[in-house]
Amino acid sequence: MDNNLIPCPYCGFMLENGVKRCPQCNEYFGERVLPVNVDSLGLFIVLNFFTLGLYQNIWILQNVAKINDMAQSKKDKLKLDVPVIMLLISVLFLAFQLFSYIFYLFESVSKLMLFVSGLLWLLSSPLFWISYILMYIISYRVLRIIEKYTYNKYDVKIYHSEMGWLFAPIFALPLLMPFFYMIYFIYTYKERVYNPKPISV
Repeated sequence: MDNNLIPCPYCGFMLENGVKRCPQCNEYFGERVLPVNVDSLGLFIVLNFFTLGLYQNIWILQNVAKINDMAQSKKDKLKLDVPVIMLLISVLFLAFQLFSYIFYLFESVSKLMLFVSGLLWLLSSPLFWISYILMYIISYRVLRIIEKYTYNKYDVKIYHSEMGWLFAPIFALPLLMPFFYMIYFIYTYKERVYNPKPISV
């Protein structure tokens, strides 16, 4: 018996040592993981809450290279300029809100300060909605990258729920944003890839 051959733990077919997938039953050896991960869903939500949404933009920038490594084609890759724009928009939004609030806190507010405060508040509103739309786009792109990556690497089809992506679980209000559904999808990836369902929340 060849010492370099080992039996497949799933079907018993004799394989060369070091093979990653059995040609007989197509089972993949080793843990099925993503290059990107979320260690704690609760911690992510808390950090994002106390930074007023800034943390999620930082997370995207930290993981954009790993996300692009998963992309199956060049057109699927995330462009770095979009996350950077999101980060800048978030910083501007927070700065405008902070200055507006500081002006509001003054006991005697002059007409000029009241005007500046109102102007900053008006400028911050469209920034919020632009950032929100960009989150929709990025979260959907990342979900599709993960699904294609999983099928290509592990030969397993997993799906995100369109309703889940749009509205997320009603019982988890922080997940109402599409971006948070994407984070939830990554956090529960191991369960999804080992127990795939036609549609899973």
